[in-house]
Amino acid sequence: MKLAGSSSGICSDVKSQQNLLKKIFLLFLLLLSVYAGSNILAQNPVLPPVAVCRNITVQLGSSGTAVIDITDIDNGSHDPDGSIVTRSVFPNTFNCSQLGQNTVVLTVTDDEGLSSTCEAIVTVEDNTPPVINVKPFTLVLGSGGSASLSASDIDNGSYDNCGTVSLSVSPSFFTCSDLGEQTVVLTAIDENGNSASRNVKINVESTLSIAGMYLSSCDMSPTLALFDSDTEGGDGNYSYFWKGIDPESIPFMEIIPFPPSLEFSGTSTRKTPFFNNTMPNGYYGIRLLVTDGNGCIDSSEIFINKTSAIFNNQTNRNSEACEGEVRAYSVHHKTNADYTWSVTNGTILTGNQDTSRIQVRWDLGVVQGIVMTTIRVSNDLFPGNVCESTIADTVTITPIPSPLFANPKTVSCSNSEETYTLTESYAYHNWKVTGGIIAAGGSTFDNYVTVRWGNEQEGSIEVSVGHNSTCTGSVMLNVSISNLSGHLVSTEDIRCNGGSDGSATVIADTGKGQPPYAYSLDGGPYQPGGTFSGISLGNHYITIRDAASCTFNIPFVINQPEPLSVSVSDQTNVGCFGENTGSVSVTATGGVSPYTYRLDTGPFQDNGSFGSLSAGDYIIIVRDANNCERQIQVEITQPEAALSGTVIV
Repeated sequence: MKLAGSSSGICSDVKSQQNLLKKIFLLFLLLLSVYAGSNILAQNPVLPPVAVCRNITVQLGSSGTAVIDITDIDNGSHDPDGSIVTRSVFPNTFNCSQLGQNTVVLTVTDDEGLSSTCEAIVTVEDNTPPVINVKPFTLVLGSGGSASLSASDIDNGSYDNCGTVSLSVSPSFFTCSDLGEQTVVLTAIDENGNSASRNVKINVESTLSIAGMYLSSCDMSPTLALFDSDTEGGDGNYSYFWKGIDPESIPFMEIIPFPPSLEFSGTSTRKTPFFNNTMPNGYYGIRLLVTDGNGCIDSSEIFINKTSAIFNNQTNRNSEACEGEVRAYSVHHKTNADYTWSVTNGTILTGNQDTSRIQVRWDLGVVQGIVMTTIRVSNDLFPGNVCESTIADTVTITPIPSPLFANPKTVSCSNSEETYTLTESYAYHNWKVTGGIIAAGGSTFDNYVTVRWGNEQEGSIEVSVGHNSTCTGSVMLNVSISNLSGHLVSTEDIRCNGGSDGSATVIADTGKGQPPYAYSLDGGPYQPGGTFSGISLGNHYITIRDAASCTFNIPFVINQPEPLSVSVSDQTNVGCFGENTGSVSVTATGGVSPYTYRLDTGPFQDNGSFGSLSAGDYIIIVRDANNCERQIQVEITQPEAALSGTVIV
């Protein structure tokens, strides 16, 4: 028997055919996988969302802050293959230190856990004008007849939402020609050029004062009575103008030496004019105007009751005082005179009453008082060689109110606004606030004030009220301010994409607010501690509440990593049936690097390549730095059976 060929030739042909078949089979698998993969991608694309931003401009409010919403800068963000489930923007709160352009980041996350971001420019502007608060003021001219008004004289806590203000007042210089009520303009300009102005009424007064007016015959003879006065203040250079209040009266007499004659008139410019005792008996009013060398003027009035040719030496005058007030009263000073005083509805406080000036404290609960002065002077022309005159001052007493606050809040929160109202309204109010600013009310005519409390621990409200600006009663209210504040201690982002295991911790600042404190996440229930876990993706805030129910919000953002994914980067199947020559390499993306890899239940390793694999299905698990895991199934194939051949003999 003879073989058809050598055995070595047969084996060589068989192996060549096997290699050719193997290459064809692998090429077929490769084309199939490419087709299948492209088909799957075409049918199920996994695309990230598209974040679209727009730039905006915001204005700071009266508190000096501005808060933006996600919708303010989101300009049509969308997801090509699904929907956006969360949006967050950071930062979203701005204050005066952030004027100008600020970059914010909008983050959008879709239902596949994929995220994208965009940046927007938020331009922060301050166009809010300052708030002007004023108080009543009386400007007293100096001895030179002039005075300057400063802005601080009439300012009552003007403020701005972004820092300090520069104050100015116009006009600011006043002279004797401006005596009485005047209107000035207080202007405030803030650091950003915003301005506000307000008209303010002030009173301009002089030190010039007519302390007393008198009519007495004690210096001359019983038939010759002289008008006289005591004038104080001003520059000391006085001119006088006496006038009868009744235009028909002629109360003044001038003695003409040569030829001897008498001249009567309704006015006089003498310092001490004679009284016209030829007038009919009756009740007469006399007015005196004194002008000093600066042109300042003061006026006063007396009333006399003429009963005969010989003046009865009784002068009547009227004045005003406040209930409970201590006030000085004076009459014409004579070195050789004896003085006797009596007071109705008041108490003389001066020890030695043999004087031309005394101090009187008026009683409470009275509406009128009388100060009676008797002056005795030696004069040989009078019976007993003594001349006696009396001055009666009828004093209208204005009651002093006792203001009260209606249910005031004595514990408040910093940066909060509280309104304090009196139980009654008055014609005059003068408010003063410490530890806060006047946000509303607080004018001369308001019986209420709204206060925005600051960061001090104590504040106060004081108000003086009355039926006029002279007779006032006051009340002060002390307020405890809870200046609660806190800070963010730490945050932990979500470890694995799609999770809700973020956490945050805040704490109240030491010495701020009133312990104990409670903490709330996103408006939820309060708890004793400031640590929260299980927080989802996005913008959040933790509220701190103290024992005074004051609150302080701390914003923060929880982020998450991109989805962890794994894909086959290289694969080699088994070449000959039954062998273990297969291998596979995978690549991880997303999550948090570094990554480790494991084949089935084997140990984790630092790279994604596995070799010496026999045919079969394998599970490759990738784990990132946060212990997040993702797996992929890999099939290693081999020829269907061992290669066989036939030997032909």
